[in-house]
Amino acid sequence: PRVSAAAAKQVVEQSRTSWHVGKVQQQWEEDEGVEVRVFINAAIGPIAKLAVNPQTGAILPYRVEVYTATLAMPRQTLVQKVKEVLPKLQIGAEAWLGGHGRYWRIPLFLEGTLVSTVKVDAATGELLIINTRKRYDD
Repeated sequence: PRVSAAAAKQVVEQSRTSWHVGKVQQQWEEDEGVEVRVFINAAIGPIAKLAVNPQTGAILPYRVEVYTATLAMPRQTLVQKVKEVLPKLQIGAEAWLGGHGRYWRIPLFLEGTLVSTVKVDAATGELLIINTRKRYDD
């Protein structure tokens, strides 16, 4: 990679001022119920997603899924909970290469728990937009 892990981390840190809550996605799985994800947007578009417990609004650890038969919280309440969490997200000290070396994954932590990652292009150092249609953006 032309861009170092430290430089990629700095790109994510500098983008923080533009972070805001994006789309709330509710995905229904047959025989399981609803799963909720809330996207974090930067100036360029969606850069990360947080899984949210549909019953409590709690932010879930990275790649943990919780399904419920019904959505217990109004969408606006979920958005508000994520707004409150955004300033508390911490950028991890370590990064790892993904996509066969095409990008850096920068971890986001909430109270010591990994909750999401942000991708930075390893060649250009630009934030990468995630695919909002896929469950996992690998």
